[in-house]
Amino acid sequence: MTIPVTGASGYIGERAAIRLAEEGYTVFGLIRKKEDGDHLQRHEVTPVVGEITDEKTLAPILAQVSVVIDNVPSFDGEATRTFIKLVQAAAQASGSRKRYIYTSGIMVYGNNPNKVLSEEDELKTKHPRGDIEKEVVKLGSQKDSLVDGTVLRPGWVYGGNWGRYIANWFSPDKDGNIEILGNPDKRWSWVHIADLANAYVAVVGNKNTVGELFNVGDDSRVTTGQVKEACARAAGVEGKVVHKPANTDPFSQHLEATLNCVVSAAKLQRFTGWVPKQGPVLDKIALYARTAKAFAAQKEQAKKA
Repeated sequence: MTIPVTGASGYIGERAAIRLAEEGYTVFGLIRKKEDGDHLQRHEVTPVVGEITDEKTLAPILAQVSVVIDNVPSFDGEATRTFIKLVQAAAQASGSRKRYIYTSGIMVYGNNPNKVLSEEDELKTKHPRGDIEKEVVKLGSQKDSLVDGTVLRPGWVYGGNWGRYIANWFSPDKDGNIEILGNPDKRWSWVHIADLANAYVAVVGNKNTVGELFNVGDDSRVTTGQVKEACARAAGVEGKVVHKPANTDPFSQHLEATLNCVVSAAKLQRFTGWVPKQGPVLDKIALYARTAKAFAAQKEQAKKA
């Protein structure tokens, strides 16, 4: 089976693409910059340079695949909807059904702190990804549609280089302290990047997941304040903990002030047998700090090259 993965130079997309290739799938990794392709090629993922709205680039690839994995965070939803139309057009042209697997995230829940949330629980936010989720799940029931949708809704992803937003948690602020923004007692579900990559493998290999939405998270239940302080201490930061209000931009307000939820992955486990092999998030924090440091050093070397 051939599978294109969008956002394949990103934190989640890269790991998913490589893991699928390890499982024997032929994987195309969609990237924006040609220089990001060498790493994928070394892991037997074929890089394709283009945007998810680029019909000329994508049409030949979509024509030959039956499953598509989308990891591009189109926050307004329009690029995602355009990409889905390209998948629909390819399915119509071939006369065969295709699967579209969409990556969302627990941020769609908003502030819902008083229970462990399932896929049936109400979303307390108007986040655009929530609208996309509903559309993707219903794809297969639409008139004349030859595309079936599946949604993965991961918790906050950790491990490896920890992504752009969380990677700086291993560093002090400008005064040498540990800066914790917004509500320090908020809780997020977490999932290790390797476990999330395995979730894509589990969903691709199970047709019962068509038309379904799945939370993906481990059993971490600590506060984000505890995680951030633990990251910094493990990296050797000796300053004091300083609490500050969340930044005023909408992204920071949502994450640091109002996002407060933990989820259950029981449905994914029930449908596919997937179980997290890593976590909880603080169990290997010293190892994660060393790994994050190695990634940061590699990035600095690349800048100097």
